[in-house]
Amino acid sequence: MATPLKKKDILASNGEVTLGKAYYFTFLSAAACLLPILSLYYDSRGLSGEQIGILASLPPLLTLFGASLWGGLADATGLHTRLLTFAMVGVSIASAGILWSTTFPALMLTVFVFSILFAPLFPLSDNAILRLLRSETQRYGRIRLWGSIGWGIAAPLIGAVMEWGGLDWGFYGFIVLMLVGAAVSIRLPQASARSGQYRKNLTALIRNRRWLLFLAVIFTGGIGLSVVDNYLFLYLNSMHASSIIMGLALTFAVLSEIVVFYFVDRILDRFGVSHVLMAALLLYVVRLMVLSLVQVPWVVLLLQLLHGPTYALMWSAGVAHAKESAPAGLEATAQGQLSSAYGGLGAVAGALIGGYLYEHIGAHLMYRTTGFLILGGLVLYIVTQRKEGRSGF
Repeated sequence: MATPLKKKDILASNGEVTLGKAYYFTFLSAAACLLPILSLYYDSRGLSGEQIGILASLPPLLTLFGASLWGGLADATGLHTRLLTFAMVGVSIASAGILWSTTFPALMLTVFVFSILFAPLFPLSDNAILRLLRSETQRYGRIRLWGSIGWGIAAPLIGAVMEWGGLDWGFYGFIVLMLVGAAVSIRLPQASARSGQYRKNLTALIRNRRWLLFLAVIFTGGIGLSVVDNYLFLYLNSMHASSIIMGLALTFAVLSEIVVFYFVDRILDRFGVSHVLMAALLLYVVRLMVLSLVQVPWVVLLLQLLHGPTYALMWSAGVAHAKESAPAGLEATAQGQLSSAYGGLGAVAGALIGGYLYEHIGAHLMYRTTGFLILGGLVLYIVTQRKEGRSGF
């Protein structure tokens, strides 16, 4: 007779939940210290626009390939937590290499290493937190919002420090906080024994039409996020926005993230993953279309409140669906493919599409054209669903 599961076996303890919150807080506090200022740092080194473009393209390109590969390695070996800790320590060392590089080839090499080590951090982190939550994965948003809180606190603080001491302090903050995050990650739960049918399950996953359709929807959202984020400050600058407005734009975005992450479990329970993803895509369309009409900078602040209902809503729904869809032993692989589609291929496509449109037709029409592109993807998804006689993934 099987031994019944005890409540403690299926529910996360208060201590484990606190550990998860502390992990996301330190991890994304570290990211806030460095990621937003990398292009500014490259510019301060006297690099050309072309050289900056090459370096800026490496993180999403390597996320495209690296996130899935790292996730697959974790599932194939069962060393999820150790690989996460290794990547966090490694990316800290690589960031120091960026700071100390004296030539462009050396800088490109260190940015490459940094990017390949950063690529698995989100999927392995999400996978670890989902393991920590056991049967309470619907609480993911309540844990993840602490990462947004960390970002919202760290960004202005490190900005003030850099105003005093220079951009190098962004690297110092990143290194210290990332190493603290690595120390916390050691205590995250280890994966269960690896599956003995990894290749068979992987083949089943990549041949699953519903899974591929899901990744296509996520990819479309990634384009929207990339176009909004990569060109927002250029757009604001063209309207002669003050640095205060630009800073508040980030603050409003983070606040909307926190709200959505807090309520996302209820939203997913009420409407389901498919409808939530469609709503997020529709809101991306609204966000882009209205951005294309903006004439004064303060309106952008109001639109930044849609960051949560687009990015945070789509990401949370994606993480939940990847968890549910993953065959046994492929949880990290599925999360890696989610990151590859959203923050990899979607980010690269959005940057390239946005850059071309920005150069040839300007910011207003760039946002409008991208809005129509995403609307077309949403309509195609709806038509596909109705044609096949189903209402979701």
